[in-house]
Amino acid sequence: MNRIFKIFIKDYNNTDNEAVRNQYGILCSVTGIGLNVLLFVFKLIASILTSSIAIAADALNNLSDAGSSIITFIGFRLAGKPADNDHPFGHGRAEYICAVVVAMLILFMGYELCKTSVGKIVNPQSTSIDTVSVVILALAVLVKGAFFRHQFVVGAALHATAALHDGDLVRILDGGQAVGHHKGG
Repeated sequence: MNRIFKIFIKDYNNTDNEAVRNQYGILCSVTGIGLNVLLFVFKLIASILTSSIAIAADALNNLSDAGSSIITFIGFRLAGKPADNDHPFGHGRAEYICAVVVAMLILFMGYELCKTSVGKIVNPQSTSIDTVSVVILALAVLVKGAFFRHQFVVGAALHATAALHDGDLVRILDGGQAVGHHKGG
């Protein structure tokens, strides 16, 4: 992971820097888009070969994950903009708006998958499993596992930085007086 960070993120070790943290978010979003589109294509092929609604649903889940990553990418890009006259405190709330959009997308996909599943129960079709499908799905599990690990490592690093600055924010909100726990004590 550090090799990837070194290539794409200038000063990648300086997670205290808001711009570096923003670059981590953008990198994770772009990685998520690429991997999920790739998984969608492979699972779509497997679902066609097997006539499996479950694999097709999983393929659509990867497509919705790619959409979520696109929305997250947009959120990080907007949140990274500096404050201006119309947004004196910056654009950080863009991330929250994007999170709501992602949640709505997930709910819509869930509804559509339920509707399709009920249709398959009412009008069942036979399915078949072949070696190609099993290999595609096994690779998908490995890719998703590796991507989870990547996102987890990035998230843990950024969370640790946020915890260090937790007390700084509390002191600022209290007018300079230390309240609760803070960095160094």
